[in-house]
Amino acid sequence: MPEDIIFDLKKQHQEMKGILAGIKDKLHTEAPESSDILKRLLNFKKSLDKHLRLENNTFYPELLKKMKERNLEVSNTELFIGEMKTLEMEIIDFLKKYDDPKKIDNNLARFKPEFDFIISSLMIRITSEEDGVFLYW
Repeated sequence: MPEDIIFDLKKQHQEMKGILAGIKDKLHTEAPESSDILKRLLNFKKSLDKHLRLENNTFYPELLKKMKERNLEVSNTELFIGEMKTLEMEIIDFLKKYDDPKKIDNNLARFKPEFDFIISSLMIRITSEEDGVFLYW
């Protein structure tokens, strides 16, 4: 278990936020280039996959273990983890739905608000983790 797991998770958060900000900038140009957007989405997916592996396979199981060892209530944290799994699936479904530049081009009017929803949901998750569950570490 890495001693600086919180540092690593926060660094990954920053990386994902940067990728998403770059995509948002590209989307709000006069003629968004879907192939560039897809390339950035794929980069985001790689970053997200790496983050989720660390979070789901290491951080959350260890966090729950530590909390139980300290006799802390874990039901709210378990509920939070379940909610994050739902958000995770929504993001993965979005990435699968727009896995081709033509799908982005042909559905740009829907893509933009769906992408904005993904960004806002992810920002809520990151804030909830950093200002909430990370404090129990």
